[in-house]
Amino acid sequence: VLGHVNGQRNVTRVALDAGLDPDDTLAIVERLTRIGVLKMRGRRPRTARLVARLGDIDLAAGVAGLAPGILNTWQRATGAPPERIACRRQDGKVLVFRASPVDGAGPYIRFSRDTLFRSDLAANEALLVRPVLKHG
Repeated sequence: VLGHVNGQRNVTRVALDAGLDPDDTLAIVERLTRIGVLKMRGRRPRTARLVARLGDIDLAAGVAGLAPGILNTWQRATGAPPERIACRRQDGKVLVFRASPVDGAGPYIRFSRDTLFRSDLAANEALLVRPVLKHG
């Protein structure tokens, strides 16, 4: 069972990959969790729909400014502060940026002029944003 656990799969997926009964796998996972070998992750971080804007504060190149409340919610869901975020454009292309809290960002994701230009992002472009989870 441990060989199939990667932090992304749920118990049913682990059972299917291991060729085991889901109920038996659940019992094994519960035992491993009780003795501290495994730690169950709480919720999955929610995807935020944010609108790209030119930041009115100085942001370094490659940095995205988000509302602290969004970053805090992701931290509670993942157990660690998000350092990087993935932004999916409407055409399916995914861009990754370092995350930084920006007071008053609200439903917007703030970028420097340089980052908007280098990433070929347009102001007012809607993006689906979620934290990049560390593995390993």
